Amino acid sequence: MNPYIANITCRCLLPSGSSKEVIIGVSSPKPHKEFEFSCLVNLPDRDEPYEIYGIDSLQSLSLAMRFASARLDDLLSKGWLFYDRDGDEEYEVDWSAYFMPQSVLDKLSTVGAQALKSLATANPESKQHL
Repeated sequence: MNPYIANITCRCLLPSGSSKEVIIGVSSPKPHKEFEFSCLVNLPDRDEPYEIYGIDSLQSLSLAMRFASARLDDLLSKGWLFYDRDGDEEYEVDWSAYFMPQSVLDKLSTVGAQALKSLATANPESKQHL
């Protein structure tokens, strides 16, 4: 039985040149005996899933998705490639359709900070509300 509420099966090409079929998935949040909740995250860089904890089920799921995104960004930066399991190397998985890349998050953060600064400069009395 698949313990994941969401997953993808794809072919992974490692920097060493070897290839393997992998499942990347996130489980449903479950109550945890020591922490409030946890989710399992299955990634190709480890045989056992990672367990990600949160204070409630939504936080656990959100942190698990962020963790999966960050780990995939790291693997991609180290030369790992992911393809449709039935396709060839022409069809690389577009992870931006699954997770917002860190570069986009960084840019949004910068734009948001600039917008707040502009608002504060344009309307000094509103500074106390920002």
